[in-house]
Order: sequence, then structure tokens, then C-alpha cells
Amino acid sequence: MTFAQKHVTVAAQFAVEADTVAGKTVLLVEDNASDIELTQRAFAKNNVDAKLVVVEDGQEAIDYLYAQGKYAGRNAADMPVLILLDINLPRLSGLEVLK
Repeated sequence: MTFAQKHVTVAAQFAVEADTVAGKTVLLVEDNASDIELTQRAFAKNNVDAKLVVVEDGQEAIDYLYAQGKYAGRNAADMPVLILLDINLPRLSGLEVLK
């Protein structure tokens, strides 16, 4: 199963409990434009009414989560209810993000 297919599977499973994410943030950490588009389409197709935030590398994910850098104005208490994290990312890998 490819990473993009896993995104679709997770989105579909999460859609079953769409009320869980309604109006909440889901963070997608992905550098491949095709996988980003596929995830967005899966959310739309499954009526997942969440705010999908896309960042394209591991460092940007850390910045988003800790509300620093270009995300310094973000409310740090508003954490994503789900993070879809690619492993092979530029700057900082997905495994390094998990540390």
C-alpha cells in the first residue's frame, strides 16, 4: 500500500466518525503534490469537515505544532486532532519529527 493510499484509508476511516473532526484541524505533513491532492480529494469525497493544514517538510511541521516561525501567531492550544506524517521529508524527516 502506497503512502497516498494510506492517507485515503485513514481519511475514509476517520470519516466514519466525522463529528470527531468537524471544525477541527488535521495536519498533513507531505512534500509530494500528488499525495497532497489525493488526501484533499479523499477528505472531500468522504465529507470530512475538518480544516486540513498542509506543511511540506518536517521543520515546518515542528514550527506549526509549537506555533513558532511563520506560525508564531497561531493559537498553540489549537492542536490538530490528527497528524498525517510522511516519513521521507526534506529538512527534517518524519522520524525526526516524532522524536
